[in-house]
Amino acid sequence: MDPRARGGAGDDPNKLRVVCKSHNRLLAEEVYGRDHVEHAIHLRQQKQNARSRAGAVVPKEHAETHDKLLKGLTHMGYRPAKHVEHSIRCS
Repeated sequence: MDPRARGGAGDDPNKLRVVCKSHNRLLAEEVYGRDHVEHAIHLRQQKQNARSRAGAVVPKEHAETHDKLLKGLTHMGYRPAKHVEHSIRCS
Protein backbone atom coordinates (compact mmCIF):
# COMPACT_ATOMS: atom_id res chain seq x y z
CA MET A 1 0.00 0.00 0.00
CA ASP A 2 1.21 3.47 -0.88
CA PRO A 3 -0.20 6.12 1.46
CA ARG A 4 -1.63 9.15 -0.37
CA ALA A 5 0.67 11.44 1.60
CA ARG A 6 3.61 9.51 0.14
CA GLY A 7 2.47 9.71 -3.48
CA GLY A 8 -0.15 6.93 -3.57
CA ALA A 9 -3.03 7.69 -5.92
CA GLY A 10 -5.83 6.64 -3.60
CA ASP A 11 -8.17 5.99 -6.51
CA ASP A 12 -7.28 2.38 -7.37
CA PRO A 13 -9.93 0.12 -5.76
CA ASN A 14 -7.42 -2.76 -5.76
CA LYS A 15 -5.16 -0.77 -3.45
CA LEU A 16 -7.81 0.30 -0.94
CA ARG A 17 -8.56 -1.42 2.33
CA VAL A 18 -10.80 -0.72 5.29
CA VAL A 19 -9.28 -1.13 8.72
CA CYS A 20 -10.47 -0.25 12.20
CA LYS A 21 -9.26 2.86 13.99
CA SER A 22 -6.60 1.01 15.98
CA HIS A 23 -5.11 -0.75 12.97
CA ASN A 24 -5.22 2.44 10.91
CA ARG A 25 -3.14 4.17 13.60
CA LEU A 26 -0.76 1.21 13.81
CA LEU A 27 -0.20 1.28 10.04
CA ALA A 28 0.32 5.07 10.13
CA GLU A 29 2.87 4.73 12.94
CA GLU A 30 4.75 2.10 10.93
CA VAL A 31 4.97 4.45 7.94
CA TYR A 32 5.36 7.88 9.57
CA GLY A 33 6.53 7.17 13.12
CA ARG A 34 4.70 7.54 16.42
CA ASP A 35 5.74 11.16 17.08
CA HIS A 36 4.46 12.34 13.71
CA VAL A 37 1.14 10.51 14.12
CA GLU A 38 0.59 11.85 17.66
CA HIS A 39 1.34 15.39 16.46
CA ALA A 40 -1.06 15.01 13.52
CA ILE A 41 -3.79 13.71 15.85
CA HIS A 42 -3.25 16.64 18.21
CA LEU A 43 -3.55 19.13 15.34
CA ARG A 44 -6.69 17.39 14.03
CA GLN A 45 -8.29 17.52 17.50
CA GLN A 46 -7.53 21.23 17.82
CA LYS A 47 -9.03 21.87 14.39
CA GLN A 48 -12.13 19.80 15.23
CA ASN A 49 -12.58 21.61 18.55
CA ALA A 50 -12.40 24.97 16.79
CA ARG A 51 -14.92 23.75 14.19
CA SER A 52 -17.24 22.53 16.95
CA ARG A 53 -17.16 25.89 18.66
CA ALA A 54 -17.93 27.56 15.34
CA GLY A 55 -20.83 25.17 14.63
CA ALA A 56 -19.79 23.10 11.60
CA VAL A 57 -22.34 23.05 8.79
CA VAL A 58 -22.95 20.26 6.28
CA PRO A 59 -24.35 21.69 3.03
CA LYS A 60 -27.81 20.34 2.17
CA GLU A 61 -26.53 18.64 -0.98
CA HIS A 62 -24.15 16.57 1.20
CA ALA A 63 -26.55 15.81 4.08
CA GLU A 64 -27.53 12.35 2.79
CA THR A 65 -23.91 11.36 2.22
CA HIS A 66 -22.99 12.69 5.67
CA ASP A 67 -25.75 10.64 7.29
CA LYS A 68 -24.70 7.44 5.46
CA LEU A 69 -21.07 7.99 6.39
CA LEU A 70 -21.90 8.63 10.04
CA LYS A 71 -24.12 5.54 10.14
CA GLY A 72 -21.42 3.36 8.54
CA LEU A 73 -18.68 4.58 10.85
CA THR A 74 -20.92 4.17 13.89
CA HIS A 75 -21.67 0.61 12.76
CA MET A 76 -17.89 -0.03 12.60
CA GLY A 77 -17.53 1.12 16.20
CA TYR A 78 -16.62 4.78 15.85
CA ARG A 79 -18.36 6.97 18.40
CA PRO A 80 -18.34 10.69 17.65
CA ALA A 81 -18.34 13.00 20.65
CA LYS A 82 -21.89 14.11 21.37
CA HIS A 83 -20.93 17.79 21.38
CA VAL A 84 -19.46 17.42 17.88
CA GLU A 85 -22.36 15.35 16.53
CA HIS A 86 -24.96 17.83 17.80
CA SER A 87 -23.05 20.86 16.55
CA ILE A 88 -23.13 19.62 12.93
CA ARG A 89 -26.29 20.74 11.21
CA CYS A 90 -27.51 21.12 7.67
CA SER A 91 -27.71 24.55 6.11
